[in-house]
Amino acid sequence: MTCEESQQALAQLKKLGLTEMSADNCLYAKLEKDEKFPKDMTIALVKGDGTSLYLIRDMACAIARTASFKYSHDPFMHTKIIEF
Repeated sequence: MTCEESQQALAQLKKLGLTEMSADNCLYAKLEKDEKFPKDMTIALVKGDGTSLYLIRDMACAIARTASFKYSHDPFMHTKIIEF
C-alpha cells in the first residue's frame, strides 16, 4: 500500500468521527460498545512520531481491494466489507 492510500484510509476514519488524538500525539480509533464490539475499544493507528501502524495499511489494502474487485465479502480477511 502506498502512503497516499494509508492517508486516505485515515481521512475516512476521521470523517466518520472514529479517531481521537492523545496528548502524546498518537492517533487512536475509539470504538464504543455495541452489537459488534463487546466492550469499548481504543486502537492505536498512528504513533507519536507520525508513523502509521500495520493496521491502517491493512485497512487501506482492504479498501483498495473492495474498490477494485467490487465484492461484499473479503476472502483474504474473512470479514464482511464495511462501507465508508
